[in-house]
Amino acid sequence: MLVRQSRAERVLMALSCAAAPLLDCTDVTGRVGRRSFWSAMLLAAGLVAMGYAMDWFLFGSVQLARPDFFACFFGGVLALPLLTLGVRRLRDAGRNAWLMLLLFLPVLGWLLLARWWCAPSGSGTALARLRSRGCCATVTLSG
Repeated sequence: MLVRQSRAERVLMALSCAAAPLLDCTDVTGRVGRRSFWSAMLLAAGLVAMGYAMDWFLFGSVQLARPDFFACFFGGVLALPLLTLGVRRLRDAGRNAWLMLLLFLPVLGWLLLARWWCAPSGSGTALARLRSRGCCATVTLSG
């Protein structure tokens, strides 16, 4: 029997599905799919935007001397979950987790990470995928 959900129940269900990957911020060995990743990123961006809005409404529109308190608070709280989320998405796409260090390379690193975060989920490592396609040649080193 189908149970009809109200609009509020559907919104709460969508928010809980988007927040689930963020709440699992200690697991860097797992994987997360594209849909869950981008839903969580959208939720995080919304929270930071809400922080900016709270700063603007509470402290006024001119903040020359004060930092954005709520935006910095939400950004600080979300820093670790977003880093682990990015690592799990790279792992799911078949990339090395150390590639998250490209965050420190402005623009080019961010574009590369965004490209890999948009990549489809892989079945294992990138090397295993290449071997299954027959694209990998064996290299022997003589010495």
